[in-house]
Amino acid sequence: MSELDSTPATASVPQQRQEATPPGPLPDVVKEFALVHDAMRHSAGLLVRAADGLAPGSSARAAKLAGFTAALLDFVHHHHTGEDEHWWPALVARSAASGTVLQPLTDDHHELDPLLERLRDQVAPLKGGTHDVAAVRRDATALRDHLLEHLADEEPVLFPLLAEHLEEAEAVRLGKVMAGSAPRSGLPYLLGALDAVATEQEQQVILSKMPPPIRWVRPLLLRRYRKDVAVLTGA
Repeated sequence: MSELDSTPATASVPQQRQEATPPGPLPDVVKEFALVHDAMRHSAGLLVRAADGLAPGSSARAAKLAGFTAALLDFVHHHHTGEDEHWWPALVARSAASGTVLQPLTDDHHELDPLLERLRDQVAPLKGGTHDVAAVRRDATALRDHLLEHLADEEPVLFPLLAEHLEEAEAVRLGKVMAGSAPRSGLPYLLGALDAVATEQEQQVILSKMPPPIRWVRPLLLRRYRKDVAVLTGA
């Protein structure tokens, strides 16, 4: 786990993960969902940390924050769309009762959409140095707070359903669907966030499931991520 990009928002991640996961040995799909959610928590905390240090006008931090913000928004949108369109139907097909508890999570995804769009509207001004510092901080904080609350609500519902109803072959298939449609532009930020929250053992699992070309360039992408984090945080 990287020390450079640790943030206060990630301090409670292991406890949150432990409280949400069902007892006993966990299937890989639950472990992988937990890691992705932890990466979201970490990135949302980093977003707020970078916004808190932002100044008016053009700067290296503002330019990096524009790229990081766009990547995080794409990541969150892709993940939630994948849950609604792929993971939830797979669970409902195996347990019709799942739909009752999954629908509020979909509703929450839709409630998050305006926050994503509001923050996306900040990307172009950040690139051009015409951003409103107070608005960026406000929208970054609102996204982080809503996302943390959503994940805390979702995991105690979702993780037991995944463990009980989704067989490994279907989880692998859906994982490939998600990977195939994932945005590529923010790959360094995704890999960096996963590296920041994963244990050594978890990192080996992640590596084993990556396509060879991504495994080959991963060290380079992680170096780029750490340089970007240093700019974002003023480290």
